[in-house]
Amino acid sequence: MYMRTKLLLAVCFLLFAQEPVFGQSSSETLAKDYYGKAQGSATNGYLQKAAELGYAPAQYDLAICYSNGFGNQRNDFGIAVKWLKKAAKQGYVKAQNKLGVYYQRGYGVRQSDKNAVKWYKKAAEQGDAEAQNNLAYCYNNGLGVPQNVELALYWYRKSAEQGYAMAQNNLGICYYEGDGVLLDEVEAVKWFKKAANLGYADAQNNLGICYFKGSGVKKNKEKAREWFEKAATQGHKNAQGILEEYFY
Repeated sequence: MYMRTKLLLAVCFLLFAQEPVFGQSSSETLAKDYYGKAQGSATNGYLQKAAELGYAPAQYDLAICYSNGFGNQRNDFGIAVKWLKKAAKQGYVKAQNKLGVYYQRGYGVRQSDKNAVKWYKKAAEQGDAEAQNNLAYCYNNGLGVPQNVELALYWYRKSAEQGYAMAQNNLGICYYEGDGVLLDEVEAVKWFKKAANLGYADAQNNLGICYFKGSGVKKNKEKAREWFEKAATQGHKNAQGILEEYFY
């Protein structure tokens, strides 16, 4: 009961200034100039201008502004989706993944796991670790695609090898449960440790369970407690419950 995890989909607001390069069209250079000015602006006027000129990073950031009500934009997922689609169709990987998230969650668009998978695949094939994890989750649970644990494992590993903590934890669960791969608790612990050391609470809880039970590692209640406490301080309910029942 403690080894399950859920797909966590966080909306992050990231703005990266881009420098114009030689050989670009005047409109693209102007868009990048607006985008650079937007970094130090309290409102989104420059960002809007850059987005309207077709600059994909600006379209993505403007979508996030509408999603969260940042700057002078009201919260409006419908408009956010409009800008995400524009950026995603240009191949902007962050927009492709985020559009997949919005389809899966039904944010500003009719909920559709099938469309979510479509955009996750595009981003995953470009190497985006978050999208690879999200795509793996869909394959693992048969969301928008036929269930395929082998493909789930493939994409979890792709993401985990890039250092994406959620995928590392999910890959650890696959090994712990023998889901799509031969059961291997030692390998599970390896991936739980990687994610736990990155501060991922689910992995810290799972690693605590392994030390508590002696699964894939020598039984050590002190180390178990240490990892449960790390997870608990982040608000992890399972870790808190285990600490109260067995340690306090």
